[in-house]
Amino acid sequence: MDASSYTARAYRDEADYALLRRFLVRLFADGGFPVQCTIGDLDWWRCQSDDPDQEIATAHLWFTSSGDLAGFAWPVDDEVDIFALPTHKALEDTMIAWAEERRLRQQTDGATVTFQVQTFDSDAARQAILKRRGYAYDRPHIVYRQRPIGEPPTPTPLPAGYTTRLLEGDRDVAGRVAAHRSAFAPSEMTEARYRYAMASPTYRPDLDLVVADANDDIAAFTTIWLDADNRFGVFEPVGCHADHRRRGLARAVITEGLRRLHGLGARRAIIGSDLDNEASNRLYESLGFGDAAPTSCWTRSLSA
Repeated sequence: MDASSYTARAYRDEADYALLRRFLVRLFADGGFPVQCTIGDLDWWRCQSDDPDQEIATAHLWFTSSGDLAGFAWPVDDEVDIFALPTHKALEDTMIAWAEERRLRQQTDGATVTFQVQTFDSDAARQAILKRRGYAYDRPHIVYRQRPIGEPPTPTPLPAGYTTRLLEGDRDVAGRVAAHRSAFAPSEMTEARYRYAMASPTYRPDLDLVVADANDDIAAFTTIWLDADNRFGVFEPVGCHADHRRRGLARAVITEGLRRLHGLGARRAIIGSDLDNEASNRLYESLGFGDAAPTSCWTRSLSA
């Protein structure tokens, strides 16, 4: 379709958020693995702010002439994430152009801006668009992996004093956030932000897992986001407090998560990690996560 065949508008409200969620379910159903954003990722990313409503409000939506959502762009600061159905791949050029123009309108002092778009290394079509628009490869970013869930895996033994359990609601939020801030230091996670995540539509208390030590302090954790329609779960994030590393705790919490996903009828699991995080990459590969799909950041200079 030609760009003029689409109509576009700004994100409006929670009805639009539900529309974005339905779109992401369809995006995976139509295109399969890999995708950069699932319904769980959408919820998690939205909560990385003190004002989740304002965080998602920058999104822009494109519709076909029949009124179907074909794709959306979500700009934040000097970058934009773009998502289009496989049958509307060419729309990505229009999305990027819109995001560039939006960013330049914000740059009232006329200074040059380095703008960023991410792409899967296997996405030749997006890379061709980026090259035409003056972007160049900048650096590696996230690698996504998946693994099938056939028979439930055997639980991973824990060192003495540690137990795997569910996050116990508000009582555990402070400890969960402290573990997160240690695992991903420096981190901007706060108790308020994690409570926003817990209130999001994909969040399930039965898939928020922790490993606690003998004092019942949270030592490791993972939050799993289930796409029941497509029968897969996303581990995001997985972490271990710095004081409890190299004890197999992250392995144990992921294994328990796989067992719970199996019980819920999921048939695959997806996990992401920084390409330069050797410890995480080795762990995930040893747990059967394969089909590595790396992404990279591409940048260009924007000036008025």
